[in-house]
Amino acid sequence: MLRNLGDASVGDDKGELLKKINEYLLGKRFLIVMDNVWSLDVTWCLRNCEAYLPKGNGSSITTRIEKVAQKMGVKEARSHWPKCLSKDDS
Repeated sequence: MLRNLGDASVGDDKGELLKKINEYLLGKRFLIVMDNVWSLDVTWCLRNCEAYLPKGNGSSITTRIEKVAQKMGVKEARSHWPKCLSKDDS
């Protein structure tokens, strides 16, 4: 994302990446979407992302792996399990 915004200085350090994203989003309203999360190694995001979500902003997470959702702290009542489409509807 930052490279697309013209900041190619970010390497692979997750902490530095979050810091740069925070600087860019400071004072702006936003929605963070983490689509199709497969990795159970989500603790770095949990520790850091909450600090970067000021009131009025939000996040949405999609995953097919129930353990990923649980580890990210998604409560059962907030989970949505869509049913497969019928042949007629697909």
